[in-house]
Amino acid sequence: MKKGSFFSISIKKNDKGVAEVVGAILIFAVLITLFTSFMVWYIPAQTTANETHYEVQNKAALGTMVSNLHSPSITTGSTISSTVPLGIAGVAIFSQATDTQFSILPQDTGFNASVSAVLLLNLTNTSGVISSHFVNFSYNITGLMGTLGSTEYITAINYLIEDGTLFQVYGNNQPSDSLGPLPLGITGSAATPSVSLVAMGITGQSEIFSSTSSEVVNLLVNTSTFHDFSNGSIVAFSGKEYTIDNMSLHSLKYTFNGAMANAWNYAFFSQYNSSRIPFDTLVSLSGWNFTGLPFAASSLNTSFSISLQKYVSLNSFNSQYLTYRGD
Repeated sequence: MKKGSFFSISIKKNDKGVAEVVGAILIFAVLITLFTSFMVWYIPAQTTANETHYEVQNKAALGTMVSNLHSPSITTGSTISSTVPLGIAGVAIFSQATDTQFSILPQDTGFNASVSAVLLLNLTNTSGVISSHFVNFSYNITGLMGTLGSTEYITAINYLIEDGTLFQVYGNNQPSDSLGPLPLGITGSAATPSVSLVAMGITGQSEIFSSTSSEVVNLLVNTSTFHDFSNGSIVAFSGKEYTIDNMSLHSLKYTFNGAMANAWNYAFFSQYNSSRIPFDTLVSLSGWNFTGLPFAASSLNTSFSISLQKYVSLNSFNSQYLTYRGD
């Protein structure tokens, strides 16, 4: 080779072919890596987000529905409208949204309850005549409402409404949380508490909404009965007005039957038993007493009940009996 001259290296055709194959393999490997990352990370992450979003929306929507059910402005003939989110969004571009359900089940054997109470009012009329008057309450209610949806990447949470109380249900063999409100309220001093009770039932035909989008659920108030008594207030009996001098509760029994009996038990225990007795949410506590109040609770299999142990003087007493049906 002479000084200052250049030489060239010839590339054979088969070397060009090898380079193209190697390039194709590298591109394919990159695509496989991207696709694998998409399948392993993006789909689970996005599906988890979609399922969580559905459950959060359900909790908020049914919480609002329960709040509306307890509205003080409710009267017979009123209609309550609630938007219930349905469907779990799919991960584009691979799948469609998944149907979920919202059900109104008036005759469902999964829940029924009964409440009875006897209240004694000691009265004075405008002429100064003193008398006593017993008031009896007795209600039977059935039916439940709730959501049903299956999830793949997070724990399935469904929501049930029984007797106007919202429960968060995690599935079989798992504890359920009461999100309230409780249908029996006891406030004030232990000597003269204020007692309130609410009984809410479902009537009519079963309705099941299954969709991948929101549904507007209308509930018509079939029955609304209210009683409100407090010491010093005016009441009317037999066309005459009386002042309530004092009152006492002589009996009360509230019984819940159904699969959620242990959840009812735990909800009341958490509210009314301030002792440090352990409560295993997976094994029902068979019996306990309200702290500082003459009420006792008992549980057996699928039944939970609360009963008054001895009469107690009251500051006030109010009760509500409501029935709803799908409209």
